[in-house]
Amino acid sequence: KKKKKKKKGGGGGGGEEEEEEEEGEGEEEQEDEEGEEVSAPRTPPEPEAAATRAVRRRRWRRRPGALHVGPHAPLTTLTRQGNTSLPTDPRDYGHSVDAEAYAPGDLSHVVATLVEEPPIVPATRIVEPSADDVLSQSPREEEEDVNGNGFLDEEDPTAEDSSAETRRCDTRWDKRFIIYTVLSLLAVAAIATAVALAVVLSSSRDSAEDDGSGGITDPLESSTTTTTSPLSSATTEAATTSLPTSTEVSRSAQITDFIVSSVSGETALDPNTPQGSALRWVLDDDPLHLGAEESGNLDDSSVQVRKLVQRYVLMVLYYALNGEGWANSEGFGTGVDECDGWHGVECTNGSVAVISMVNNVMVGQLPSEIGILKGLQTISFYRNSIGGTLPTSLTTLPELERIDFYHNHLTGTIMPEFGNMTSLQHAILRWNHLKGQLPSQLGLLTQLETMSFGNNDLNTTIPETFHNLKSLRYLNLHGANVRGTIPTSLGLLSKLERFDLSSGSLTGTIPTEILGLSKLVNLGIGNNQLTGTISSAIGELRNLESLRLQRNQLSGTIPETLGYLTKLKTLQLHQNNFTGSMPQEICAIDIDVLSSDCDNTTLAREIECSCCTECCEDVEKAVVMLGRLC
Repeated sequence: KKKKKKKKGGGGGGGEEEEEEEEGEGEEEQEDEEGEEVSAPRTPPEPEAAATRAVRRRRWRRRPGALHVGPHAPLTTLTRQGNTSLPTDPRDYGHSVDAEAYAPGDLSHVVATLVEEPPIVPATRIVEPSADDVLSQSPREEEEDVNGNGFLDEEDPTAEDSSAETRRCDTRWDKRFIIYTVLSLLAVAAIATAVALAVVLSSSRDSAEDDGSGGITDPLESSTTTTTSPLSSATTEAATTSLPTSTEVSRSAQITDFIVSSVSGETALDPNTPQGSALRWVLDDDPLHLGAEESGNLDDSSVQVRKLVQRYVLMVLYYALNGEGWANSEGFGTGVDECDGWHGVECTNGSVAVISMVNNVMVGQLPSEIGILKGLQTISFYRNSIGGTLPTSLTTLPELERIDFYHNHLTGTIMPEFGNMTSLQHAILRWNHLKGQLPSQLGLLTQLETMSFGNNDLNTTIPETFHNLKSLRYLNLHGANVRGTIPTSLGLLSKLERFDLSSGSLTGTIPTEILGLSKLVNLGIGNNQLTGTISSAIGELRNLESLRLQRNQLSGTIPETLGYLTKLKTLQLHQNNFTGSMPQEICAIDIDVLSSDCDNTTLAREIECSCCTECCEDVEKAVVMLGRLC
């Protein structure tokens, strides 16, 4: 008391608190002296709402630094020294007590805490959740084990109501989860059904188109039709979706890869090239809608691949040679079968064998893709405006028998690779702008019957290997600037019928071996620089119809044996150095054209001819060119 009285000397504001503390301490000393336990009168707690009670029960969670008291917890847990003298009452428990706020053995504060509303210690302060939060908690959190972790007041009916409400909330959440799961599964099933339906419809459409184009079956899409659809027939008929499917994407990718790797290379990926335009037509615009096999070999490919490739190559040809300007482009770029309705195209056993377009206003350069048509036997494009060089791929065609580019604008040279075309029978490249030498490899063409390279810009000799051309019947090098001498080995070409070396730079004499070719019908070696005389052996050419020896430097007399050539229709001997007169044996033949230097307008008459249809004058010898020119 003395100690407390000394502290009363302070301000008035704190004096009342000190007096209250003295009274409290006096009561505690009295209780110690008497040895009796004192308990404050209890006031029944006011009724609380069920939600508030539930919140207070939630506060019985263990937290660091706080001790929890429950109806089954020993009271000794409230002190550090195991003091058990504090009376216990389960109704007063249920408040959090901070153990650090009390000294060992001091239970007066515990009593005060149990009697009055406990203060909220900052270290263990918790925010009381709302009633809605409490109701949303899981029943498992409400019904915890009472062994120091909380308690469930079984006697409180509000607690049971709260637990029941919580269980109903959890039941509702369980039902929602089940509903969401079922809806998700239904959505997945609907997506799978839509994909399967699109595949079935695409396959049905492609099959219908194939049935209308000759019964062709696409191997890429026929595999799709084998898939069994889970949809009913009614659903299939009702669906009209035509969305792009994975099959379509795969088809385009396979065709593109096939064309790039096996036909045209990277050029096909450029839409500005004929190859790119043709690829786009095959993929998107060809009504046949053909597919491609993943691994197709052009030599032993299926009908499907062969048809796809040859339609692609023909469209490359169309775009490369200005097909829009052709005089006749019937069938090209349509769904008509290329073997039946495309102008100039003919097939054998489904493969393109002939491409013949004569005088069709074709302008451009022949594409190398032409070499892909391994079944090609004839290429005939004469009287067009095709320029550039001939593609090397042309020489790889194993069955090619005829190439005809007469009267075009081809440049470059005659390739040595021509010798690889062992099946070639007719090579007609006359009236172009080819240059260079005749390659000796041409002598390997043992099946060759026609070689017409005349009217080009060649500067060549006749290869000695030509004697191997045993099948040759027509050799035309007219106007090709052939120089050198006439090889005697040409006398071995026993089948030769037409032999034209005129308008060149040949020198030397006429080989007698040539005069032994009994099957010759036409012999033209005029307009060269040949010398010598005409051998009387020429009379052996009994099938000869045309003999042109004009504009050379031949001399001597005209042999009477020419009169043996009873089939002769044309005989040109003018502008040479012949002398004498025309043999009567020749005049006895019914000749349409007979010319010689029988005019004497400027010079003295060289040949006396009463039966000549044309009397010419050798103007090269004339001082004044007044004579008749032939």
